[in-house]
Amino acid sequence: MQTLESEHLICRVSPHGAELQSLLLKANAEELIWQGNPTVWSGRAPILFPIVGALRNLPKLHKKGAVMLPKHGFARTQRFQLIEQRDALARYSLTSNAETLKLYPWHFELQVCFELMSDRLAIHYEVRNKYESELLFNLGSHPAFRLPLENSTLSDYSIQFDQPENLELYSVTPEGLLDPSATKYALSSSRIELSETIFNNDALVFKNINSTHISLLHRSQGTRLSVATGSAPHIGIWAKPGAQFVCIEPWWGHADFSDANSEFAQKSSIQSLLRGNVFSTSIEIRPSIAG
Repeated sequence: MQTLESEHLICRVSPHGAELQSLLLKANAEELIWQGNPTVWSGRAPILFPIVGALRNLPKLHKKGAVMLPKHGFARTQRFQLIEQRDALARYSLTSNAETLKLYPWHFELQVCFELMSDRLAIHYEVRNKYESELLFNLGSHPAFRLPLENSTLSDYSIQFDQPENLELYSVTPEGLLDPSATKYALSSSRIELSETIFNNDALVFKNINSTHISLLHRSQGTRLSVATGSAPHIGIWAKPGAQFVCIEPWWGHADFSDANSEFAQKSSIQSLLRGNVFSTSIEIRPSIAG
């Protein structure tokens, strides 16, 4: 476990999945990250790679071989190597290995760098293609933010978009796929008002959003934190019904549609990276810091 510290924040990261374990406000020792209660949901902030969501019709077919990836891929279950550490920075690397090649027949390197600044945490992602003529992948971030519900309820919170949105909701099927028939999703003053029942049918999934900053607000206390999405095209908002967290998930990809074919290269929103190139993106988590 690596610990990073800045003027206002303390961050802890596990090499298992290169997963953010804690983001603590130093002023009052308040924890912002869900602490992974296994009776509710054991995750905290898993990295989704090399797919986001579930695949339809396994194995997926490709000229390189069969693709047998589980939901959200394998990065969250792999041990990353720490390749750089300073007081406020830790960089991890995952490379293809015998286990990953059985599920995903591409050689790759995924680097994840946690950089703690005075008032925010930046998480940088780099997918590197050193060997393949073309590397196909998705990438997603899945941080779960703790909600103090002792004196409030989920309906006291909302999700704020920073740009006007004409959202369409893609419903999640029981198999974890997306219904291709999207429905209009109305916002109230560019906000999604949360409720005790809003996640009863799984995540809220929106494609091709305009916003680059999405905030978690409390009705009376204002902004709890903001997530800079790195211009990710898609977003998932999710929690276990009744749980004391909500996930704000920037995605470069999404689950298969329920009518998807068996060709992996034809997967909707697949990213393509040619040999010698690097896919780079970042998200930032900026808490509200009193004073």
